[in-house]
Amino acid sequence: MAILERGKDLLSPEMLLFANAVEGGEAYVFCPRHSDKPIEYFCKQCSVTVCVKCMFDEHNGHELIQIEEMANSLKQNVLDLQKMLVNAHRLNDEN
Repeated sequence: MAILERGKDLLSPEMLLFANAVEGGEAYVFCPRHSDKPIEYFCKQCSVTVCVKCMFDEHNGHELIQIEEMANSLKQNVLDLQKMLVNAHRLNDEN
């Protein structure tokens, strides 16, 4: 089972689409607002993925990170949450 499949309830549909594309080895996911522009960044202030055009139009001055960095962070969060759940189940079973 894919990492992101286990954590799909924790991600927005937009981020899940991107993260699955990254995990699946697809080269690009395109911006829903600017269909000719690939998603390249994540806006931390608005919690959305953005293309270069969005970056300058609606997200100018916002804190942005590269989308690969955000996808890797989300994957790690899912793994960490999974470990916490396993530990919680183990503790619950011991009591």
